[in-house]
Parts: sequence; structure tokens; C-alpha cells
Amino acid sequence: MGDELPSLLIRLLSGKDIVLKSNEISVRILQTSGGKMIAPIEIEVIAHSFKERVDKQDTICGEIRSYLLEKHPACGDIRVWLQLSELGHSW
Repeated sequence: MGDELPSLLIRLLSGKDIVLKSNEISVRILQTSGGKMIAPIEIEVIAHSFKERVDKQDTICGEIRSYLLEKHPACGDIRVWLQLSELGHSW
């Protein structure tokens, strides 16, 4: 995966008021068994809700999906979920 996906996420999730840095992005790959999924691969992006992100949420998901399908065509279908939360906790 390298740095390409985190760099894409930084670009897509940054805005005029918030510019993310590489140490503010975490990418985890999890494999699950059981249950039913909509696509063979589903990506969950979790970020704080900002108006710019809300306004372009379809674009964000579409660009991530397009990037992953281009890099990994053998995966078949990929779906991207963007979860924008209002509250969070940091230490």
C-alpha cells in the first residue's frame, strides 16, 4: 500500500481550515469472517465532521473507491463508507 493511500486521504480530508499531516492519518487493514457484506471489500473512513467534508462526502468516497479499483482491479467491487462524527476524544 505504501504512502499513496494515506496521501490520498490527507488530500481528500484536508480543507481550508484543516490541513492534515501524515501523523494524523491511520490506515488499518482488518479481515473479518462471518456476516454479510455488500461488496467483497468495504473501506471505512472515520473522521471528524467538518462542513467541507460533509459537502464533498460523495466525492471523497468516490475518489477512494476509484483509486483502489485502479490499483487492485482483481478485487472486484469495493465500497467506501465515510463516517463523520461530531464528537471525539483525544489525549
